[in-house]
Formats: sequence, structure tokens, C-alpha cells
Amino acid sequence: MKLNQIYSRADIAKELGGSSRVFAPFSASRTLCLCLDTDKNPNAPTVILPKGGTLRERMIEYVVNSKSGLPVFIKRGTKQWEYVGDYRFDRISHKKSDIQREHQGSTNDISSIVAVIYMKK
Repeated sequence: MKLNQIYSRADIAKELGGSSRVFAPFSASRTLCLCLDTDKNPNAPTVILPKGGTLRERMIEYVVNSKSGLPVFIKRGTKQWEYVGDYRFDRISHKKSDIQREHQGSTNDISSIVAVIYMKK
């Protein structure tokens, strides 16, 4: 993948594997990349606001346990995802105050957000 290039989710899945429909495609209990929409994650790629649910919580666990940098793609338009580099997991917070602070500008309902994942370059 080339930095600042635009890819479709199908291109990303073909190259890296995993689903083309989830924010953190995975395989064999390992996150393959992150695909983030700035409408939902306004401070992406350094701040991720995952919603709850069985599958999403499994993806959160995989991101938290990732040992190396993850390729990150930011949504730039319909079927357009820009590769912005590799980011590593830094820390996670489940504090309501962190969720409230980081949620500013997100289109997701704040009550659906279960954590704040912080990433670093």
C-alpha cells in the first residue's frame, strides 16, 4: 500500500485480508488494518471511538493486543479510503469523561461508544 493513495475497501481486503465491512478487519485473532470514518471518529487516526457489541468488542481486544503497527485508512468519500500510514496501539480508556471529551464532533450516539482507543505513529 502506498502512502496517501486511495483504495476501495475491496482493494484493502484483497491486499491485507479480512472483512471489507468492519472498522478493524481481522484474521486468526489478529487485526490486519484499521478503516476509520472521520464522521464517526473525528480525531482519527490517533483517536478511535468504537461502539459496543460482541463483534466490535472482539475487534477492540485485537487492536489492544496488536504488537506492531497497523495500516490505517481514512474514509475520504464513497468507496475511497486513503492510506495514511501505520499506527500502533497506545492505550485505551473506558472513562466517561474521556469518551465525552473525544466524542465532540462524532456522528455516533455517545451512548453507543464503549471506549476510547488512542493510537500513535
